[in-house]
Amino acid sequence: MPSLSKTLLLGASVVNVASATTDAQSQFFNNLAEHLESLPHSRLLSESDVPSLAPTYAGSVKDASQTSSMVKVSGFEVYSETVSMRVVQTLERLPFNGTDNQLNMSTILAVNKSYLILSERCQPLPDEDKFAPMYGWLKYAKNLGNMTIDDRACTSYGLTVPTENVSLALCIDAETGRLPVSFNVTSPLYQTKSIYGADIHETLTSSDEALLQIPDQCLEPPPICDGGEVTELDVYIFHPANQFDLYNEDVADLLGDTAFICSDAASGHTDSDAYEWVSRYSLQVWSGWGDYGECNRPSPHEEGVCISFEDYAVGREASFGLKPKGGQCVDNSDIGSWYSLPKDGMCQNDTQTLGPKGDGNCSWRVVEKLKTINGTCLLKDQGMLNSCLSETSLPFKKTQYVLFNAFNETDPAKGGCPDISK
Repeated sequence: MPSLSKTLLLGASVVNVASATTDAQSQFFNNLAEHLESLPHSRLLSESDVPSLAPTYAGSVKDASQTSSMVKVSGFEVYSETVSMRVVQTLERLPFNGTDNQLNMSTILAVNKSYLILSERCQPLPDEDKFAPMYGWLKYAKNLGNMTIDDRACTSYGLTVPTENVSLALCIDAETGRLPVSFNVTSPLYQTKSIYGADIHETLTSSDEALLQIPDQCLEPPPICDGGEVTELDVYIFHPANQFDLYNEDVADLLGDTAFICSDAASGHTDSDAYEWVSRYSLQVWSGWGDYGECNRPSPHEEGVCISFEDYAVGREASFGLKPKGGQCVDNSDIGSWYSLPKDGMCQNDTQTLGPKGDGNCSWRVVEKLKTINGTCLLKDQGMLNSCLSETSLPFKKTQYVLFNAFNETDPAKGGCPDISK
């Protein structure tokens, strides 16, 4: 059986956004069910003791764990074992000030395919991120007694998997005996604590059922931007030490990478993401921009994995997708741009032609790696983290000069950081 902890790690690292918790849980419950089936039947509760949780429900939900880099402001969930779907809508705030720094996100987990909708843009999730029933483990659980959560009486059921250091706890509404009040999952690699609102209900309304329909925008990729041409990009990337492959990676312009580094460092995720070095590159690209891909390495030494409809064109979005349709085809100079570099679009040699897909073309090539610096020099020695925290809000127009000087100056007294790749 795949390790439950390993599954959680993969799910959380593939999608480096707050909804990763939802995606990771789908993999987690599939593997948990497989693990529990191997246990002795003596562990099973008697049929009369197994709680009869409703197979469908909908209502508001909040995440009290806040383990991601974004803060969940509000949420709404529709869960249906009848049609094998789970939809979680969240309003999430970046770790900066200002209501403009909020994102509407929807994670749609279906039995055949799942999607993430962010800033009016739909992206397919990896094949392993599909709907999985969440409560089959209850037949192995222990009744932990009655408790009160948010002034609501409920009965708590718990299960611990010692070999995986994983525990689950579900508190079921005492009045109905069928609806969740809270649901906690704890593991060495992540935790989630969901608390459902008093509006949770078993019979789905028409608006609930509408959320269980796959939107048309998820059924085909967005069109490539018009007016493509060969252009040069000056880009930056915060990355693991000694890892310089750019295929299936995300890079950004100066303002865009300033926003990313500020978010990652301010939320304390730099160590867990294994980001140690920052590099600057000169690229040649075909500017027929495609759907931006969320690209991340499952571990520092594994090849990147991208979540996107696009496997050829260079993907593009505004920082954090804070523009209509993510900012794929619009001017993002006020907030910065992020780019994804799919492996299948990488030029194999200097003579291959940059252009639209087909005719042996490619979409991007590295012209030169200009400089690599240590993240510690940037964030601590030259004060970028303090600048991020003091500026507090996108687009970090002042902080971008800390990043600029670190690469363009050699004298530490002028903000420079040494090139550690020479």
